Amino acid sequence: MVVVSASVNGQLVNLSVLKLIGQHLVDIHGQHDQEELMRPQLHIQMLDEFGDANFLSLKEAYQDSFDTYRRMRKQVLDLKRISRNIKLVSRCWNFKSLRLRRLI
Repeated sequence: MVVVSASVNGQLVNLSVLKLIGQHLVDIHGQHDQEELMRPQLHIQMLDEFGDANFLSLKEAYQDSFDTYRRMRKQVLDLKRISRNIKLVSRCWNFKSLRLRRLI
């Protein structure tokens, strides 16, 4: 007769508790899968793979919104830069115009 005991966080637990907990554990298969865990750039992708269709739909909608925000932010920054350049050119022309008036 083989007697097996299991503990979780130092507490003895029975088989039904182990089965319940086991449903929430991650099981990684493959020769080099453990190496992927050491690459932080893959962590978000690995977690996202656990999402259902609703999660993936929300993620896609969020990404679309974020991409739109980034494009709009770039446009605003470009417009501010252009506005600064226009002001500089305007000041330059005003200065040149003033100098010409003094000459006349």
